[in-house]
Amino acid sequence: MTRKRRDLTPDEQTLWEIVSKKVKPLSPGKKPVTPPPSKPYRTLRKKAPMVLPPELPHISQSTSSHRIQRIRNVDIEARLDLHGFSREKAREALARFLVSSQERGCHWVLVITGKGRPQLDQDGSSQTRPYKSLRDLVPQWLEEPHFRAVVSVYTTAKPQDGGGGALYVRLKKVSR
Repeated sequence: MTRKRRDLTPDEQTLWEIVSKKVKPLSPGKKPVTPPPSKPYRTLRKKAPMVLPPELPHISQSTSSHRIQRIRNVDIEARLDLHGFSREKAREALARFLVSSQERGCHWVLVITGKGRPQLDQDGSSQTRPYKSLRDLVPQWLEEPHFRAVVSVYTTAKPQDGGGGALYVRLKKVSR
């Protein structure tokens, strides 16, 4: 479908003449500037099914569907800071915290894991084996069945609340 060109109004014609008098032609040695070719529209592709690495077999395949991509306003009603906890103590504290927060009627809680740091070998060089910090472990724990009974969804916190070292966790309502 082509558009029909319209004629310029007298005001537009006057303006065009003023502008065209100020334009200088390119010198003969210069090539005219051509706009870069436009990028074609990206076609929507179906996402390939998520394939989990073999060392994490207990995480459900639907992990990404449980996460929230964008959170605008989160009213944090309780916080748990896991800095300095061992893995076992952190898991116990997380379970107690989530259950007690759910019983108190909290909707959103903040779990601060910290960003973790790699372990150093005896010679002071960085690790050679995979290192699992609480930052890596807590999301795995939240996917386990006994935590899924309490947790609705979770996602990484905003930078002002801890960013990659913290998680927003939405708790399920208590059924009475």
